[in-house]
Amino acid sequence: MLSVIWHYWVGLLLAVGSIAAILGLVFGYIVKVKRIQYPREN
Repeated sequence: MLSVIWHYWVGLLLAVGSIAAILGLVFGYIVKVKRIQYPREN
């Protein structure tokens, strides 16, 4: 029974971490591309 609970939480943490990593990569890519495409004027 303990292994079922352990695997559930490990899977949940891996899923959340994977989604966060993918969203971070997508956000970083968009920010980097937009900064090159539309540079700030000071």
